[in-house]
Order: sequence, then C-alpha cells, then structure tokens
Amino acid sequence: GSDAYKKRLWAVEMIDEPLPQLLQRAEAEIARLQRDFRTAAAQIDRKKDAAAVQLDMLKDHPAGDRVIAETSARLSGQQKFLIDRSIVTLPSPVLPLVRESPPFMRATTLASMDTPGPYDSAKEAYYYVTLPNPTWTSEQAEDFLRGAHSRSIIEVTAIHEAFPGHYVQHLWEDRLSKARQLFGVMSNIEGWAHYTEEMML
Repeated sequence: GSDAYKKRLWAVEMIDEPLPQLLQRAEAEIARLQRDFRTAAAQIDRKKDAAAVQLDMLKDHPAGDRVIAETSARLSGQQKFLIDRSIVTLPSPVLPLVRESPPFMRATTLASMDTPGPYDSAKEAYYYVTLPNPTWTSEQAEDFLRGAHSRSIIEVTAIHEAFPGHYVQHLWEDRLSKARQLFGVMSNIEGWAHYTEEMML
C-alpha cells in the first residue's frame, strides 16, 4: 500500500515528497513527452497523425540476421560522436561485445547491458539483443522487429544502454570507492541513462 511505498521511497531514494505530488509530477512529465512526440511526428509528416508516423518509422528495421551488426555499428558511431564533440570523457576505448540475448533472458528483455560486477576481474561487457525466434512465421518476426529493433529504437536503446548510458557509467565505476561501487541509487543509475537519451537526441 501507500505507506509501505512511501517507506521504500525514503529508504532507497531518500524521497519524502507526498505521493499525490509525485503523481502530479509524473503525469506532467508524461504530458510533456506526449507533446514532444506529436511535435516530432508533425516535423516528419504533417499530413499524418503521430501514431501513423510512428508506425511508418517502425517499418525501417534491419533483417533479423543483421540486428547484431547494425547495433554494433551504432555503438561505434555513438562512441565517436561523444569523443568528437567532447561530450563526456571515456576512460576506455573498448566497445561492449554485442551478442544475442541468452535463452533465459529472451522472454523479458529486448536489449540489455551486462557489465562485470564491481569487484570482478573480468573486463568484457556484453550488450545483449534479443532476436526473432526462428520458429516464428515471417509475420511474427516482422512484428517483433518493428517493435524491438527499428533503426530509431536501436539508436535510442543503444544510447540508454551504452553510449553514454549504462556502459559509460560502468567505465567510471573503478574510480569510485569500494562502497560506491557496490551500492547505487536507481534514480541516479536509470536517471542518467534516460537523461542521456534526450541529451544525445
């Protein structure tokens, strides 16, 4: 209930704002994003409503067997963009390895970043993407690719997960104290990744 949720918000995020005010702020943010969405859609095609423009954009996607290659190319391009414009210092030039999501993850994620743990000696980070199930019909695969891996979604998801989102966060972690490496606050972790989506665009 609301009392337990308020206690959790305070314990995890140190947020003590009353829930009605938080809800009001969240609804205002949704309204702002919806206005931005309609404005962007109108810039693309004023003759269509925003939902129709979005559906057209979702049709632009790589074939299932090209998703990993195109995602890798986007990571490289985004990394170069950050360096060329001096947006953020990157402690390492190493790119995450783009791989197909492991089977146990495929039902719950379309794309995700898997970085070594805070005290792990491993250095490889993996950017996982879920590909169409080979048993699907061509219609099912097409529907999946539109929703998961249109080129616009690949771009924004790669910003969030990698450059300069979660992967860049990971690259800086070993410069933190042992305690800061182990404990994080989700509003900072996810807040940074969501902020970077709008900042990069």
